[in-house]
Amino acid sequence: MDGEELMHYLRREGRFADPDDSSRPDLILLDLNMPKMGGEEALEAIRSDPELKRIPVVVLSTSLEPGDVHRSYNLGANSYITKPESFEGLTAVMKALASYWSEIVTVSTA
Repeated sequence: MDGEELMHYLRREGRFADPDDSSRPDLILLDLNMPKMGGEEALEAIRSDPELKRIPVVVLSTSLEPGDVHRSYNLGANSYITKPESFEGLTAVMKALASYWSEIVTVSTA
């Protein structure tokens, strides 16, 4: 629902404490404009946590601002994608992401 809930889930805190109910994701799609804790703050927290820092993070945002792109990469984003305006465009991006991260790239799990 928001950046704080994301971090509670990733860190297995509170209602997410049971690892059987809160498995760690293989990939995080991160919105920069989340309520409570923004995407940049969440990305910084993910990259500073030894348990989470190896999870690939793809920023998916409506922002075309060069500053947002640069800050995201400087904070450790693996990719920055501007959300397409159409549903068809978003579907194509999601299919490409799924293919790339599940079939092409080898991700470190250690």
